Amino acid sequence: MKQVILAGIMLALASLACGGSGDLAATPTAPPSRAATAVPPTAAAAPSATPTSANTATPTITPGVTIEATIPPTATPGARSNAAANLRAGPGTEFEQIGAVAVGDDLQVTGRNAAGDWYRLASGAWIAAFLVDGAPAGLAVAEDIPTVAPPVAVEPTDPPSTPAPVAAIGGQVRITGILRDGLVSQTETDEYVEITNVGDGPADLTGWRLESERRGDDEQQIFHFPTGFTMNAGQVCRIYTNEDHPEWCGLSFNHGRSGVWANEDPDAAVLIDAAGTVVQRWE
Repeated sequence: MKQVILAGIMLALASLACGGSGDLAATPTAPPSRAATAVPPTAAAAPSATPTSANTATPTITPGVTIEATIPPTATPGARSNAAANLRAGPGTEFEQIGAVAVGDDLQVTGRNAAGDWYRLASGAWIAAFLVDGAPAGLAVAEDIPTVAPPVAVEPTDPPSTPAPVAAIGGQVRITGILRDGLVSQTETDEYVEITNVGDGPADLTGWRLESERRGDDEQQIFHFPTGFTMNAGQVCRIYTNEDHPEWCGLSFNHGRSGVWANEDPDAAVLIDAAGTVVQRWE
């Protein structure tokens, strides 16, 4: 091995000697090539589709066609009723009721009357102004405002008069019964005389009296009818010895000592009118 190396050196020296003293040209040495590393291709991302609305429609405009909204030029939306109210055929409560609105109903006010206290609606009906909120200012007076005919004067007529009570005459008020033996022992306060108005009208018994025929000087056995006391036709009243019964006209002798009407030897009850005439005697 050493011999080989030595021979190589010698050969190189010989070559150098043959070349002279000129500079040796440097032979460029190519750099070692690097094996390229294969890079696997990257899959290109598929483009994402941009969703489009299926409901999006392209409007079609027809040339030469103009569409205009028709709105009553004088109608003013925005007004509302502030209470339940009647609608009238004209500006006043004397006009016929032709409709009604509830609280909060929308109203289209189109005009007013001259006084401004009633509004006309788009329907032609009228409503009192105080029942409307949000009515526009500067409303014009409506045209062709309805009017009502003046009321026809009617001569007043006197109401039918109730027949005034007349002084009872004989035959109108009669004695129709006596209870002599009351259930209350000793005093017999519950005994009574029954009278009836048998006439066809009211009877005024002012000044009349009922008394026992054998009363002697006992003034308590005389009953004087109160002033203005009236019995209607067919009415029945009872005059008690010493009890008060409003259901029977509330009349009483107020006799506190004993009974007025004798039981064993009956005395007569006498009915006398205001003129002092005996109308009836009952035993």
